[in-house]
Parts: sequence; C-alpha cells; structure tokens
Amino acid sequence: MSDWQHLSIRICLVTYVVHMGSLVCWFLAAVRGWCRSSKAGTAPSEYEYWVVRLFLIMAVADFARGVDGLSDTFEDGSFVSVWGSVNISGRFFAWWLRDLLGFQILLLFHSFTVRWSHTALELPMPRLLMTMVRFGCATATIGFGTGLCGALVTNKQIWQVVCMVSVLPYNAVSCFMCGRHLWRILPQLANGSDPESGDLLARSRTTATRMLVAHAIMLSAFPALIHQKVMIGQNPLIAHLPVGTWIGSTLLPVITDVPVLYPGKHPSPALEIVEITMGWFCLSLWWPVVGCGSGADDGKFVVVETIGSRMRAAHRGKSD
Repeated sequence: MSDWQHLSIRICLVTYVVHMGSLVCWFLAAVRGWCRSSKAGTAPSEYEYWVVRLFLIMAVADFARGVDGLSDTFEDGSFVSVWGSVNISGRFFAWWLRDLLGFQILLLFHSFTVRWSHTALELPMPRLLMTMVRFGCATATIGFGTGLCGALVTNKQIWQVVCMVSVLPYNAVSCFMCGRHLWRILPQLANGSDPESGDLLARSRTTATRMLVAHAIMLSAFPALIHQKVMIGQNPLIAHLPVGTWIGSTLLPVITDVPVLYPGKHPSPALEIVEITMGWFCLSLWWPVVGCGSGADDGKFVVVETIGSRMRAAHRGKSD
C-alpha cells in the first residue's frame, strides 16, 4: 500500500466520522426544534412548524443512507464503503428520500419568504416564479430518482450525470429567487421596520445570502463534475461487477480492503463532503429563523400571511 493510498483511506474514514457526528447534531437540532414548536403557550410560524418535522425525517433518512459510509475512487469513480453492510437498493432509496426532503425544505423556504414579504408590501404573489420553483423541485426529485434507478439497473456511472443535471434547474431558479429577495424585496422592507420585524429581516437576509453563495458554488462546480462523469460514464459503478448487472442487492467493497482488491486505486472523500454540506445547508435554511413570527397559541402555527400583516401594520405605525 502506497503512502498516498493510505492517506486517502484515512481521510475518507475521518470524513465518515465527521458525517456521523453531524448526524447527531442534526437530529438533536430537529428534536429541539420539534419540542419548541410543541411548547404550550406559543405557536411557531407555519414554516418552522413544517420544516422541523421534514428535517427530522431527513436526518433519519441520511443516517440510513450514510451509516455504511460511501466513497468513490479517483481513478474510475467506483464505489466503496466503510462497513459493507447496506445493500445498494436500500442505500439509494434512503438517498432519494433524503434529497426529496431537502428539496421540499428549500421549496418551503421560498414559499415562506415570498408570502410574508409580499403580504407586508401588499404586492401580488409572483405566481409564475413560484410555479418555476415548484417545477424545479419536481424536476430534481424525478430526475434524481430516475438516475438512481438507472444506475441500479445498468451499473453504469453515466446515470450519475442524470442525477446532477436534473438538479441544476432547481439550483438556478433558487439562486434567482435569493437574489431577487436580497436586492429587490428586502430594501423596500428595511425602512421603518420595528425591532421584531428588523430581526426577521436580518435573519432572512443572512439566510438568503448564504443560499445565494451555496447555489453559485454548485452551479459553478457541477459542469466540471458532469464533464468528469461523462468521460468515465461507461465504467461500472461497482467495479467487481460487469456493466448491465442489477446491483440492488449488492454490498459494496470495504474501504480498508482497497489495498488488496484495488492496489492502484485511491478513495476520495469528495462525495461524502458534498452530502455533509447539504445536511448543514438544509439546517441553515430554518435554524436562523427559529422563533421569528411566533405568536399566541391560537392553533398549531402562525400562518405566514399573518406574519406579513404584522410587519405591514408595524411599518405603517412607524410611518405615522
């Protein structure tokens, strides 16, 4: 075993430990958010109420997807795992479910942001834009599932390209929505806002800025990743099985066996780093706005339009 191969395996194992530690943090954050939203006497915002529940299920799905670990190799992109204990079909289903929930959280964020801000400004709802966001969410969900199913049936890496390409439109429209919120909507709301509204505006600006940067990075990096996968697209996803094989019941090779099974290959932590980043990204969509828009316990949650109406009333009071 070469020094570089030994180092790459150790880095992948450290990344796996970071992923498991992140999962604990996400689960605790979701449980804490759920308990807070169920606290007697106050009702959370509609967005907080739903997104906390989605994020908890997402954390469980990501545990099922990632508990066995996953790395691909620099040389040919084939998969290896940490334990070799989860079959591919179970892993891929949990992966699709985790991303479906992440896509829904992003959709909820845009719906929440548009509804309270346009209610506060008495602007018509941008139905076309929201339709584009929903279409992007549907395209990403269906395309990602199609890519995973194609990989299961054919054992070809080219289906990973389908997964990545299907997500790009959602990234693009979400990036546009963040820019629109930051540079067109928030400046109109900033003037004359009261302290409570100002807190929501500040948190919303921070979250939208973080999302804008993340989307810009993904839109910049994905073309290079797609090009790489196209070049090796006919390679098998599972190296020891031929192309055209059903791989749903297959267990992945263990990463510590790579020096024996694949002496010239070097595992990469890049895939796991992307998945860890997505988990923290989804947490950052709702954790910064926890408590914003909460009110008296008149129901399960405070409807988003009520938050916008409060802000409009406070804005008019300042103006008077």
